Amino acid sequence: MRISFCDGRTVQLITLLGRLANTIFGQDVAGCIFQNNAPLFSPFDLNISLPSYEACWRAKSASECLRHLKRCPTSVPVSMAMKQLWLQTPVTDASPGFEASANGMFTLVNGLHCLVWNATIYGLNQQLNDVTVRHELRSLMERLHEDLSGPNIDLLTERAVAICDNGVLISAHQSLGRWQQAWDSKLLKERPDGHYKSHGFSSDPLPLWWIAKLFLLLHVCAAEIPDDSEFAILKASSDDPRRSMRRQARIFGWMSRIRQAQRSERPKKTPNDSIVDLMQPNMDCGEPI
Repeated sequence: MRISFCDGRTVQLITLLGRLANTIFGQDVAGCIFQNNAPLFSPFDLNISLPSYEACWRAKSASECLRHLKRCPTSVPVSMAMKQLWLQTPVTDASPGFEASANGMFTLVNGLHCLVWNATIYGLNQQLNDVTVRHELRSLMERLHEDLSGPNIDLLTERAVAICDNGVLISAHQSLGRWQQAWDSKLLKERPDGHYKSHGFSSDPLPLWWIAKLFLLLHVCAAEIPDDSEFAILKASSDDPRRSMRRQARIFGWMSRIRQAQRSERPKKTPNDSIVDLMQPNMDCGEPI
């Protein structure tokens, strides 16, 4: 689509339909994340554009929407962005060659969850029987129980994937690293003062990104997770509706605690953690990006 030759109302409609398509994809991935269901769509096959920038979405008229679209970076297809994140090369300081809105980065995290799900379900689940290795994995789980914050999850997952030395898991982990480079590059460009807090769930992709990291960590450390641990719930089968619901509630709680830690607050460890906490906007921030 060449924006300069489209009328404002057509562009506004295309923007709306694109956002709806991304939302449908997100709903499908939610079943993958929270209920361990196989994803129906492959992010590599989605030729829909990533959601446009929030300024376009909040426009009060078709002409204003068109004006913002001309000013903002062009949204690339989901499939193109995902392929750049899945490059079979080491992670470097160079960020992927695309820019996306906060909601677009959220869509890409959903796509990465598909890759993580496939890596943990269909990847080779090698047995780590070395006593020293198992002791270190057990130590990683102990440190996770003490601190369920995003930076700690990042650190522990880095070590766990290195210990496992599984090509499929390494590729998924590297893709998550490339996403982080794109996110950091985006924040540096749009929030040079480093002050960014989101207005809502879908414009704050970091907690969901840390959950993807957490899934990799728990997969590697699965043999060292006690049955009475809160993290043992991931072993639940999707065929058991009650355990599936408990899994969903538990993951909502983890996301809530991660988001609270992200706000430099002490994470709660109470049953009150819920999706409601994830929907609370941060009021002391600038415009969403």
